[in-house]
Amino acid sequence: MAAATWTVFVVALVLAARMRAVQRSKRLYAFNFGARLSYRAVDITRAMELNPRGAALVVVPVLFPLDLLFLISWGIFLALCSVTYFGALGMPSEWNWLLLLLPGIYMAADLSENVLLARMLTSPDQIPALIDFAVCATRLKWVSVLLAGLQAFGALVLSFGCD
Repeated sequence: MAAATWTVFVVALVLAARMRAVQRSKRLYAFNFGARLSYRAVDITRAMELNPRGAALVVVPVLFPLDLLFLISWGIFLALCSVTYFGALGMPSEWNWLLLLLPGIYMAADLSENVLLARMLTSPDQIPALIDFAVCATRLKWVSVLLAGLQAFGALVLSFGCD
């Protein structure tokens, strides 16, 4: 399972690099909302005013399919890394589901954030109604991915002493 873990890691890195390249080539700098812990309705409307065509380009291809594929592969990597390396520590396999909670929460939060951002970017009149939900999804995404990353990294480091 270690080979699958690291293969998915490489896939996630390639997707992240591709997403970044698209953002850079299309000059979508003002639309990088998910990279911040907080943003406001005015930030979204200002970005849309500065680059009216940019909003559609953020939705497709950045959020869908690139970020969707990234969040799936990153979540799978975090889950596989946790399960694989905690298994090396002798954790009972019946408890593996616990290790899947944080990566699952991350993936659900990131997907929710993407859907909400896509809706706001395609229907600006919905921004006031959705902005608070989007910011909450973004914050939950960052907290859960940090905790899932610590869980996976901790499993990896602790497994080095086990053979």
